Amino acid sequence: MTANIYEVSGRWLRVVSDDFFGPCVHSPNGRFTLAWDNARVETGDAGIARRGRFLLLEAGRIRVRGDMRTALTGCVSDAGTFLIGCGPKRAHRQEGTVYVISPRGKALIKHRINALLGASAISDDHCYAACQATTSDADNADRGRLHFFDLKDRCLLWKKRVETGWATRYEFDTLGRVLLAYCGPDGRDGCCRYAFDGTCLDSEK
Repeated sequence: MTANIYEVSGRWLRVVSDDFFGPCVHSPNGRFTLAWDNARVETGDAGIARRGRFLLLEAGRIRVRGDMRTALTGCVSDAGTFLIGCGPKRAHRQEGTVYVISPRGKALIKHRINALLGASAISDDHCYAACQATTSDADNADRGRLHFFDLKDRCLLWKKRVETGWATRYEFDTLGRVLLAYCGPDGRDGCCRYAFDGTCLDSEK
């Protein structure tokens, strides 16, 4: 019921009936909200470990529920397709898994990355998604690489170490068919554009 759902400062979501409280993000049109409540150990004699959870809400009503490990990143499109980037399966490992899920709860992408996960984005037309890999246990093929996904074909299109380094924030411009990479604290250092094939369009910067 919507009466059990409260938003705090637009950045946190509480669902009283589910004992749920965690950060949330919104689709650009404000129709959908994605929230997650990370894994924790319940207090008490048993000390029961509980998996993390995520919720997708549409117009204030819960549409999709699921379990997960610790969330490192998340975003949701205007159509309700959303991305959750989870942390490692085992403690002290630097790895993650990207899940992209439809507004009906169907998994479109499940992709393991041998690095921790940073900023992510999903296009408003729910056709593309991107996720930045950051640090890893070794200098492997995923460390520091931006991963770019085609959600229609449900595959990884490419991954590369982008010229701008790890961006603070990514956004899609689907009309211009470019991915915007915002750099510096809160993206204040400007942005660079990448074509959907991974080419940097602002390499002279």
